[in-house]
Amino acid sequence: MNQLNRHLFCLLTELSSRKWLSERIGSFTKSKASRRLIRRFVKTYGIRVEEAEQPLDAYESLNAFFYR
Repeated sequence: MNQLNRHLFCLLTELSSRKWLSERIGSFTKSKASRRLIRRFVKTYGIRVEEAEQPLDAYESLNAFFYR
């Protein structure tokens, strides 16, 4: 599953080079719906959550997590 997640995130990154899709992905990552992806993203990329300023559940969106 981890490999599938990594492939999905890489695909989204590659596709985001297209302006119209980049705008939609950006809107999604700023939405509260994207909160569900934070833990998956952390697990997939081995992000050290102890370095985050807040607990993962405190972030309103995936985008907010990146501005930690």
